[in-house]
Amino acid sequence: MKKIYYLLISGACLLQQTGQAQSWKPFRQGLIYAYQVSNATASSETHTLRVDSAYVTTGGDSVYTFNRMMRRAPEGDRANFYKSRNNLFGSRLEWRPGTSDYRLVVNLDPTAGQGATTLLLRPRVAVGTTWTAGQNPLVTATLTSRTLQSFGSPTVTDSLATITLSNGQVVRLSRRYGLLAATELVYPYAGASKQYVQSQLPAPLLQSAYSPLALFDMQAGDEIGYVEEPFSYGGLPCSRTYTLRRIKSRQQTADSLVYTFQEQSRTETFSVPGCNNTVGNTLGPVTGGRLAVSLRTGQLQVNRAISNALPMLSGEYRLASSTGNDQRLIVGMGLLSGNSSGCFGPGLQPAYQIMYRTSTAMYTLGLDALAWQQAFSSSLGLGELYGSKSLQYYSRTRGTALTTCGSRASFGTLLPTHKATTAPAFQVFPNPTSANMTLQLATAVPAGSRLVLLDAVGRCVWQTTLATGQTQVLLPLQEKAAGLYVAQLRTADGSARALQVQKLP
Repeated sequence: MKKIYYLLISGACLLQQTGQAQSWKPFRQGLIYAYQVSNATASSETHTLRVDSAYVTTGGDSVYTFNRMMRRAPEGDRANFYKSRNNLFGSRLEWRPGTSDYRLVVNLDPTAGQGATTLLLRPRVAVGTTWTAGQNPLVTATLTSRTLQSFGSPTVTDSLATITLSNGQVVRLSRRYGLLAATELVYPYAGASKQYVQSQLPAPLLQSAYSPLALFDMQAGDEIGYVEEPFSYGGLPCSRTYTLRRIKSRQQTADSLVYTFQEQSRTETFSVPGCNNTVGNTLGPVTGGRLAVSLRTGQLQVNRAISNALPMLSGEYRLASSTGNDQRLIVGMGLLSGNSSGCFGPGLQPAYQIMYRTSTAMYTLGLDALAWQQAFSSSLGLGELYGSKSLQYYSRTRGTALTTCGSRASFGTLLPTHKATTAPAFQVFPNPTSANMTLQLATAVPAGSRLVLLDAVGRCVWQTTLATGQTQVLLPLQEKAAGLYVAQLRTADGSARALQVQKLP
């Protein structure tokens, strides 16, 4: 019995030591941190960073390195970017186990004209204690307060340490949530430095704005419509391509989220000066596809091809392509505030940018024709918002609610039948009529089937979930405006049948 008691005491002590080791640490592995410039507007970019790796030095220090990033060149050359080991608050965090001293270290950065420097943080010393925080230049720090406060979104309560530097800057540190506010330690330009504040609580991948479960939250039967217009120096596009994607299935395992889909495109070509096109429409074949995303890393595959975009944080970069001297990088732009107009929706959007190498060390965004961007929305969950294609239409189900945005009219000839052999056939009578109609099914509907009524431009004006085995449904048209409508039966596997009906005045 004594042995069990001692084991319990030892385990409790170990847990307490582990918790103490995490207390006051500015940054921790496995979490994504988000910062905005103090007093920033809602449209400002949110800077995201994380600890990429950790190791122990021969002297016993624990070292946590931040993700490398692209930085803007110094003032006077702001169109260009260069690779830097430093992030917003330096290149790494150093900590000696058994102490409460944390050092943020900035590497030598000749391109920005900055030398190496260190900022020493001591959040657990007695209030009023002063120490030397940095040598280049000489800076002293004083712990001015340590109190229990509420902050964050969602609101949390924790002990906060406020450290005031001799140069007037202020650092705020939470016992559990790390660095809350500090001045950028790596200055990209001459002039006043920027104060950054934590805009979201630190979170692991699946609880962050980069979560695959938020960026890809689709169900069987959801439709997504994209429009692509190749760049034209004359201002008018030579062609326009409409692509409709329909989700067929969704499967979630312990480590991945997998979708299958059907897709079809239609290209319109125009008579525009400088375009050597034959005016007309070209309808492409119906193709199948697969989209898979890792729940551990966030890495995306579309039709077995790996996408380099996700889930890079602010300034992170990967090789997009390299052909001879033309080397391109895809670079994370952080979180941008979503535009609620159109179908893009509100909320934070992870965004990415292509950069082109202009010299041995410098890269640029290039001309507008080449400045390809890509963004995803965690509020919509439909995947890519814009890039080579732009989201223009969607129809999707969450719970029992059907939501549409944009018009399906431009995509009307694409994927017309789903899998017509799966969805039950039906007829509607009387059609046309000025009153209600009755929909009669040839066979009983399977579980999870829905009946949707769309107006002439593809907007949902009514919908209902059918009971398993149901064969007859009332279409409530009596109160609807006169005109043409589409009655669409959608089954849980993504198949559908549709029939046009007419409401008389």
